[in-house]
Amino acid sequence: MRCFKAQFILCLLCLTSFFSGCHNFYPAECARWEMLGPFYIAGEDACFVTEDHYINSLMSDNSTSLICNSNSCMHNREDCSAYFEGSNIFPFVYSDRLMIITDYLANSNGELYLYSANPDGTGRKKEALINDNVQVIRNIIVDDGKIFIAYYNGNTKDMMPMEMPHAGVLCYDIATQKTEMLWEADGYNLIIATMNYQNGLLAFNELSYDCDDYAERIDDSEYLKEHRSYNMHIYSCYDGTFEMVDTVNDIEDIGYIPLYEECAFYNKDGSLYALNTGTGDSFIISTAMKSFQSFDSGFVYLYDYDSRSGEHTVYTYDGELHETDVTYGNKAIISAHGGRFLLWDFDTVDGSGELRYVEKEDL
Repeated sequence: MRCFKAQFILCLLCLTSFFSGCHNFYPAECARWEMLGPFYIAGEDACFVTEDHYINSLMSDNSTSLICNSNSCMHNREDCSAYFEGSNIFPFVYSDRLMIITDYLANSNGELYLYSANPDGTGRKKEALINDNVQVIRNIIVDDGKIFIAYYNGNTKDMMPMEMPHAGVLCYDIATQKTEMLWEADGYNLIIATMNYQNGLLAFNELSYDCDDYAERIDDSEYLKEHRSYNMHIYSCYDGTFEMVDTVNDIEDIGYIPLYEECAFYNKDGSLYALNTGTGDSFIISTAMKSFQSFDSGFVYLYDYDSRSGEHTVYTYDGELHETDVTYGNKAIISAHGGRFLLWDFDTVDGSGELRYVEKEDL
């Protein structure tokens, strides 16, 4: 598992060789966009990848390019419309415009803005300040005209280490240009690990430690494991009103959270549970399983892993659990839409992997 994670991180850092060429790029507007890795944000049939401050596109037919469509451009930093100077650069398409969540041209540490631009990055306009103290972005979901951001701050505004780090989840409304803080807390190594939003229901998983001597015991993995907790928080988000629905403490892992109708899924004590947020009741679906993001409605994807064969088996749940004929080995599925999967395929010559779209029958 450690080797797999190392390979995954290596892949994310090797995008320069993956994105070659430059041609006209006309992105499709998707109803939903989601940050699915530290350098990329995906819609239903397209993905933006930002590498070395350049915004690249990956379309569902696996064509790739810089978003810059100028034939005379040398793509040398500030001269290229695909280049944005900033540590946070997360593009998506909204109302036929390229929108960028970024700290580009920020006045001080932690300022996060929403920019708009033409699809090729020209005609940039600063739309609004989202928040003035967001340092590390853990997750982004754009849906229903709202931008949900999970973040982590380990330093003060003047970049001094904080004695107690801070984490939070906020919502920015694109139409009203208003930001609302949904949840925030201070804690040792407190982070929002995963987040999901579907049809007015927001769920996110929190990792925290309950020991005051965390800093002194940072190298004692067994001690920290005893004091570690995973918790899932659920909010309803309707008509601009946000209310906490429920919290499930001491869940088993902090993987991607499937949401189906009124239900939020989580693993605990070796079983996969569904919490009905309307009634507050939880019920067992199966043995523990994990999930990946899906742009399809009407069901959620689940999968389990057989350590003997090294194979993952994919299931769907639509009120009942169904085993599919989809299995895969040395790959990491990121998202799915209409029988197409966005994944990291590690079956490459050098083993470093490749980000690409794959049809279900080609897995």
